[in-house]
Formats: sequence, structure tokens, C-alpha cells
Amino acid sequence: MSILDRYIFTEFMKNFLGALVLLIGVGLISKVMETLGIIMKYDGALIHVWRFYYKNIPNMITIVTPPALLFSISFSMASFTKNMEMAVIMAAGRSLKRIMLPLVLFSLLLSFFLLWFNEMVTAPSNFGAYNELNIIKGNPSIHRLYDQTNFAVKAKNRYYHIGKFIAERGEARGVHIVEFSSAGHIQRIIDGEKVNIHPNEWHFTDGSVIFFNKKGELINREFFKNKKLSFPEAADYFQTAAKKFEETNVFDLMRYISEKKERAESFIEYEVEFYWHLGYPFICFFVVFLGGMIGSYLKRGAMAQSMGIAIVLSAVYYLVMFFGKSLGNNGTLHPFIAGWLANIVFLAVTAGFFIKERK
Repeated sequence: MSILDRYIFTEFMKNFLGALVLLIGVGLISKVMETLGIIMKYDGALIHVWRFYYKNIPNMITIVTPPALLFSISFSMASFTKNMEMAVIMAAGRSLKRIMLPLVLFSLLLSFFLLWFNEMVTAPSNFGAYNELNIIKGNPSIHRLYDQTNFAVKAKNRYYHIGKFIAERGEARGVHIVEFSSAGHIQRIIDGEKVNIHPNEWHFTDGSVIFFNKKGELINREFFKNKKLSFPEAADYFQTAAKKFEETNVFDLMRYISEKKERAESFIEYEVEFYWHLGYPFICFFVVFLGGMIGSYLKRGAMAQSMGIAIVLSAVYYLVMFFGKSLGNNGTLHPFIAGWLANIVFLAVTAGFFIKERK
């Protein structure tokens, strides 16, 4: 790296780190204002309050890094232009693309770092933050299992229809099971008013079992008050994901997708989220080109204009991102396109600026 590259990179890093710290501070203040009412209402222990805010910091870093990067690159390039440094550098034979080269390389490294940080640090920290908030509210449980009503699940050669599943107790109500033989015909149908699910042993109450022969003809029906039957699925097979999307990483999402495929359930939302997780960090790579080209046109009021550009483009990015997710979740867009839609739009805009610059 030449002396000029080091100078450009150093000036940029000063602005970037300053913007990052400032935006994290703004994010913390916003989080305090958002949750202060809950904290005051439940009067939680101070240690858990501190942990809650501390564990929100990684999420704030993930959110504010792209706008901080966009501001810093735009402001840096505008400052070089305003102080006539850009004219001197270009007069020495360096093009705008060559001037931005160290910043582009940094943004690429930052994209991969943010991908790792979001999956390995932010996701578990978000999970911890929600748990701290639960503790502040007086609920010490770190597990969140959700009850379900009136749903169907596939498992190998069985279809389960369950009227209500009480996750905490591993209890099902209104159970209807259709079991098929290896040849594909119905082998038996089991009904139960109430079922307590244990590993490899289900305790049925008030139900019946209907048996069929190989031709699918009914051969016997047995009613019972209490009966134990063996099924390989444990209670956790019927539990929904215990984590919210902001608490999951790509490995959680891959596991949830695999489980839902096995159970013949819809997994589109999880696929959209999976591709978004992989795509979001690379906005850092795109905004460097965009911010650099826009910043090179700014001369007066560089800081205010750069901040305005960062705010507007960040808002546009998140609007397009949520719009893409919505279209993906309802099946209008392929999950990959939906998860990467904001990146695709920004890539198209960046390419437009690049082509215009070459002309």
C-alpha cells in the first residue's frame, strides 16, 4: 500500500469509526427509550438491565455498520473534493477507481466479517437479550415453546393431525394418526382425545384404533380408555422453532428448513430469511461504490449532505429489504431473489453510476 493509499484509508477510517460509535450510541439511546417503560414497570434487577442493553450492542453494530460506511465514504470523498485534494490526486494520474481501491478492498473484507459477526455473535446475543428481558419480567425460563392448534405433520409413513399441542407439557389433544404400510396402503388409524408424548411411548386416553388389511378394507376397530403405543417421534418433533428470526443464524435456519421439509410443512419464510442472512452483509461492498461516486460530486456542506444521503439510502435499503421479504413469504418471488432484492437493486443503481462515470 502506497503512502497515498494509507492517507486515504486513514482519513476514511477516522470518519468510519466515529460514525459507527455515534450511531451505536444513538441506537442505545433509542433502545433505552423503547424499553424504559417495561424496565420501570417490572423493576428488574440492575444486573439484568445492564445485561439486556449490553447484549443489544451486537445487533446495533450489525444494523448501523452499512449506514456508517456509506456516510464515511461519502464524507471522505466529499472532503477530498472540497479541499482540492481530489484534483491534485487525479492530476497526478490516479483515477477515481484507483483512489477508491483500498476502500473497496476494505468493504469486501468488512462484508465477510459482518457475515461471521451476524451469525456467530449477533444471533446468540439477540437470544440472550430476549432472555434477559424475560427475566426482568419475572420469567426465568430461557426456553420459549409455543402451543399450536389444528395442524398436520408428516413423519415417514405417518400423518399426524393434532387439534391442540401444549408444548411445555408435551401434551396433545384431539389426535388423529393415519399410518401407512411400506406398500403404501392404510395400515391403521389411531384417534385419541388426549395424548401424553414420551420418547418411543405415547400414552393415549379415550380413543380408538382401526385396523385395515392389505386391500384397504376395515378388519377391526378397538376402543380403549387408556393405551400405550410406540412411535419414534418425541414431543420436540411437534414444537415450532423456539427462536425468533432475529435470534437465529444460518445453521438454525438450515435445521428448521430440514425439519419442516421432513414434516411436509411450509418453509418458505425460513428460506427467505436464510438467503437474507447470507446477502445482508454484502451491502457494505455495494455502498462503497455508491457513496464514493456520490461523495465525489459533493463540495459544500459535505457532512450534512453525507449524513442525509446515508439516512435516505439506508431507509430505501430497508424498505426494499422488507418489501422483498414480504413478496418472498407469500410466494411471489423466489426465496433467493426475495432475500437479495435490496442488494440487487443497489447493485443495479451502483452499476448505473459506474457506467455514467465511465462516459
